[in-house]
Amino acid sequence: RYCQCALRIAMATSGTYGQTTFEVAQLIETAFRRCGRVTSTITQEQLDIAHSCLSLLLQSMINRGVTLWTIQKHILGLSENQASYELPAGTLDLLNTNLRTIETTTPTWTVNAANWTGEFDEATRVLSVGIVFTTTQALTLAFDASADGVSWTTLQTVPATTYTAGKIYWFDMEPTASELYFRVRETVAGALSLDSVTCATTLTERELARINRDDYIALPNKYSQGTPTQFWLDRQITPRIWVWSVPNDVTQSIVLWLQRDLQDVGTFVNTLALPSRWMESIIWQLAAKICFEVPEIDPNRIPLVLQMASKFEMEVEAEEYDNSPVYLAPNISGYT
Repeated sequence: RYCQCALRIAMATSGTYGQTTFEVAQLIETAFRRCGRVTSTITQEQLDIAHSCLSLLLQSMINRGVTLWTIQKHILGLSENQASYELPAGTLDLLNTNLRTIETTTPTWTVNAANWTGEFDEATRVLSVGIVFTTTQALTLAFDASADGVSWTTLQTVPATTYTAGKIYWFDMEPTASELYFRVRETVAGALSLDSVTCATTLTERELARINRDDYIALPNKYSQGTPTQFWLDRQITPRIWVWSVPNDVTQSIVLWLQRDLQDVGTFVNTLALPSRWMESIIWQLAAKICFEVPEIDPNRIPLVLQMASKFEMEVEAEEYDNSPVYLAPNISGYT
């Protein structure tokens, strides 16, 4: 009697998603291969040319519309009697702009060299924190909450940043926690010099109207004080936002959802700050640019490279949306 057994081989998967990365050098070499050049024939000069082409390609992408991964939230602290504010480096445009007003609760603060620890009268959920620094400092901040002042849960960490003295900076807590104790601490430098810490427990936002340069210039009193209702975005190399009316309440802030520039290419060992779904398109588009920069490329290969670059560009840009529903609200009125 013979027994036939089915041999089943279990194939292991990686178990990860989107973790495959390409260094800049690998990406450039792949683009050259698609142009018909093997890696061993690429000179240093050609690598440098391709690096420049990649930088120009990323810079040109900002003209094609909003890419989802370049949208970020920024909270702009307002100062009394100040009409204009410099925006973060790399800001291209403002997509949504809301004025935020707050309600606050002040704990009893215990201050030492590296942290401020606050104790509330009852468990309190801190939604946002405004900090004014005594001196200009480079800090790596963390925000913690605790039920007993002994065991702490970190709510938010902030990468190393240089903060300017006398300017208010706002930090939204994510996640939030309703606890009796709240703490702001420095995690690296060990020294923390603060002028004040404001804990916001209620946040209310309303949209600011966007106006153009002509409308702003036409305002008869640009420094009229009050609650801001509108703004003009001055899109210079270093962009600025001009608000009107000029703020008279320093606890107010503006919540910006901004479109930022793409990160620079950097060195050959860096990776690009792009989602994996864009990599295939970027490689083909880089190959198309290389075709016109490197004379050693076979001219007969150029039409195919251009065709593939166009194909993958259309595919990836057609997918670059957040799949949210679109609502149309016609405003039809009588004409007189």
